[in-house]
Amino acid sequence: MYVYVWSGLTSRCVTLADAYHLLKTGGGGKLTVIWPVDRDCGIHFYDVFADDIFDDIELRVVEENKLETPNSIYMRKEQWLKEKLPVYIFREKYIDFTPPRWSGESHTRHLKNAYKRVRKELSAKKEVYIKAYCGIIKDKERENVDYTVIRFRRNYWKQVDRILESDTKYIGVHIRRTDHNQAIQESSTERFIQQIRKMVNEQEDLKIFLATDDIREQNIMKNVFGDRLVTQKGKRWGRDSSSKMKSGIIDCLCLSQCMCVLGSNTSVFSSFSAKYGKKELIVCRNEDGK
Repeated sequence: MYVYVWSGLTSRCVTLADAYHLLKTGGGGKLTVIWPVDRDCGIHFYDVFADDIFDDIELRVVEENKLETPNSIYMRKEQWLKEKLPVYIFREKYIDFTPPRWSGESHTRHLKNAYKRVRKELSAKKEVYIKAYCGIIKDKERENVDYTVIRFRRNYWKQVDRILESDTKYIGVHIRRTDHNQAIQESSTERFIQQIRKMVNEQEDLKIFLATDDIREQNIMKNVFGDRLVTQKGKRWGRDSSSKMKSGIIDCLCLSQCMCVLGSNTSVFSSFSAKYGKKELIVCRNEDGK
């Protein structure tokens, strides 16, 4: 199985967990991950994951530095396949999980059909090339995917231990702002504040760990909650470099260790953090569309 992963880091993690699940439940096989280092995820594969991330399947990682040629991610699939992959998986083996629309019936139908094709090819023990934006597995089978198979490098966990006190209960809060229209429009800052206040009133010893991609949101929450709010010190903002991505990974893992995650609407970063830590995800949505 060849999997070309793109978009942000947590979307890639979901896809990797799905690919591993398919191989383990489909009789085995090899996994080749094509990993672009680009503006959405400017870090190398093994700077994120442990060397033995999947120690019971054969894994190969092919990296492309798209920071040097940022427009190459939009290369036509035929051109990319001819240049980067063996000819024998060209055309009929290509399955694109990138939907023509991002919502609605056509979106759902496209993803289901793509997933059926993947299962059919794998059950026949054939090679298959997949381009995936955010995951491969669909419908009820997703409940069986174990996200904890994704193993991050130990140095990130050491940072998490420094940020979160072991004897303290935390609410994890993820406010996404800079690049996600639905999160911006449907998960207002005021809605997060309302939900946090409700939980703190019910349990006064709670602290709040905040992960956000917008320093203005961090300042707002600090003004409201004061010393109760905990954030990553020395955080780098953005995605297009290794140091910035490392800050994002630490935020994600901190959220996964909180007692629950208050997340932004339709954000994979929110949902992956909760699933990875096997914690409840509470999506903060505006009431009455406000």
